[in-house]
Amino acid sequence: MSDKKKKKFFKTIVFTLKIVFKNFKTMMLLVAILSIISGYIPIISLKVNQLLINSLQTRSKSVNELIVLLTLVLGISITQYCIEHIHSYYSSKLGISISYLMNYKLMKKAERMSLQMLESPETYDMLTRLESEVTVKPFSLIVALTQLVS
Repeated sequence: MSDKKKKKFFKTIVFTLKIVFKNFKTMMLLVAILSIISGYIPIISLKVNQLLINSLQTRSKSVNELIVLLTLVLGISITQYCIEHIHSYYSSKLGISISYLMNYKLMKKAERMSLQMLESPETYDMLTRLESEVTVKPFSLIVALTQLVS
């Protein structure tokens, strides 16, 4: 990739992040935090399961301690399930909100175009392509960044 393309690529990322953070800061931070938590829960679950299995093999724990470990495993599983669904809900909500905002901004820009320009097939095709891309690309960038963080 040439330096010019890299520079344009990073400018696009910065521009997109500015728009998203300006309009959806709370939701974006919530999705990022939930992604980070979702990344750590399997590690915690693995450690607790390992402790439970080791305790069962060595029979070093009392029945009450084993019940506590089983309850902890169940609690972690329920927590993971809830966090994943909350994350999914807010990610979808963020995607829809970004899509709506970008379409709104595109329509505001198109509003300034003359009627003759809008009637041209080339302009119409360009607006149609922009409309389909503007809704997907910013959210794809946000999803990629949150997956990178988690």
